[in-house]
This record gives sequence, C-alpha cells and structure tokens, in this order.
Amino acid sequence: GLVASIAQAPALSAREQDAYFWTSVYLSAGTAAALAIAAPLLARFYDTPLLEPVAWVLAGVLIIEGMGFVQTAMLRRELRYDRVALIEGGGTVVTLATLVTCAVLWGDVWALVAGQVAYGTWTLCAAAFIHGRLPGRPRRESGGISIAFSIQLTSYNVVTFLANNVGLVAGHGVGSAQLGFF
Repeated sequence: GLVASIAQAPALSAREQDAYFWTSVYLSAGTAAALAIAAPLLARFYDTPLLEPVAWVLAGVLIIEGMGFVQTAMLRRELRYDRVALIEGGGTVVTLATLVTCAVLWGDVWALVAGQVAYGTWTLCAAAFIHGRLPGRPRRESGGISIAFSIQLTSYNVVTFLANNVGLVAGHGVGSAQLGFF
C-alpha cells in the first residue's frame, strides 16, 4: 500500500520520501523476520525440509525489494514510465536469464530462488541508479507521512485474497470432489 500512498500524496518533500523509504525497509524487514521464523513451521506443515532454507533466502529478498519500492514509486508519481519500464523490464530479462542459466546448471528449485534474488537485486540497484536520489538517514519522527491510506488498501487486498482463496482451505478438509461442487 505504500506505493499507492506515495502516488496519491499531494506533495512529497525529501524528508517525506526518506520517511517512506525507511517505513518500507522496516515493514519489509518485519515481514522477512516473520517468514524466517515461520520457515521451520512451513517446512514441517508441507513435509518438505527444503522449504526452510528456501523461505530464509526469500525472506532476504523481501528486504532487498523493500529497499527499491520507494524509488520506483517516485518514478511512477513523476509519470516517468519509460524509466519504470526499464527497471521492471530489465528485471524480467535478468530474471529470465538467471532462471534459464540456473535451471540448466542446477535443475532444481534453487534456480527459481536465484531468479527471485536476481529480480530483487536488479530492481533495487536499477531504481536507485535511475531515480538518482539516495535516501537520507532514518529519523525518529515520521516526516509527516500518512500511511492510513496504505493500511486501508492493504486491508482490502488481504480480505480480497482470503475471499478468493477460501476454497483452498475448504478443499484441504473436504476433498477434491466436494471442492469441485463448492
């Protein structure tokens, strides 16, 4: 929801941009920590031990991507879609090259993980370089940003996701035939 909040803000000072950046980093780090803590539980739930180290690496990717969101959102806000396309299109090309190369070399799930690492790293570096403004140091005060809109949007997205995927939970308990009727 931070990207939408940045886009709809009437004006953004350098201090507010920094506050959005650090908010994104803190939220990404918190989400990454939750995923890292949940990794052993996920591996046990799915009876797939390999899921644990995969989740740990992807938790790191969350932090990397969280560091690039604000610069890309600022480019969108400034209607510099040619540069956004370069960041995201370049990320797609880098990801594809990484996936194909690693799939040929390794032939396992780590090729998919490497693709995610490549995409996150590319988008962070490209966004920082193309946007051209590095964030300032974190401050205790928020810098005047309002994340109420972000929270509303995120809440809506979570409710929508849960509503669209309730069948998966139902199918886990009732079986495939009953899920088909559902």
